[in-house]
Amino acid sequence: MVSHGGNERTLRTGLREIDRMASALGLPQAVTETGSMVYRRIHDEGFLHGRTIEGCASAALYAGARIERIPRGIAAVVCVSRVERKRIERAYRAMLKEFRLGVPPVEPTDVLPQILTAVDASSETESAARQLLREAMSTDTFVGRYPGGVAAGVVYCGAVRPNRGSHRQNSPLQRGSPR
Repeated sequence: MVSHGGNERTLRTGLREIDRMASALGLPQAVTETGSMVYRRIHDEGFLHGRTIEGCASAALYAGARIERIPRGIAAVVCVSRVERKRIERAYRAMLKEFRLGVPPVEPTDVLPQILTAVDASSETESAARQLLREAMSTDTFVGRYPGGVAAGVVYCGAVRPNRGSHRQNSPLQRGSPR
């Protein structure tokens, strides 16, 4: 009978956790693979020492979603994880600091599809919102702003625009945001 060391068991357990959570969240395979690669890396470099397998697996999955630009908040990962939010956040911050994973910041374009789906926006509203967001992003008006709020704002503006023509002479985005 072949016995596997605790190190290999730890790796298998973490990868199974990532698969389970990704499945529960309905994440694409690319996210699962990226999260698994992150987990393997932190496992191989001894990062797990003193941390829970589940917390690190949850943080790796969250990092995988961020790297693949699939907008899932940490709250979504917490809902399917077996550990509390604090442990996941702590592991995620430490992973970012120690491994420089190249996690891009969340952009409004990343969360726009979720918001459009959540409000069951018409195709006309969706088109207007995407155009408004392109305009906003080209002017750097919203750099560093809360991406979910910006995306929700353009959906709202796209929905209430009385003139849906391509010329947006009096667009709230062209006037600038109130400070």
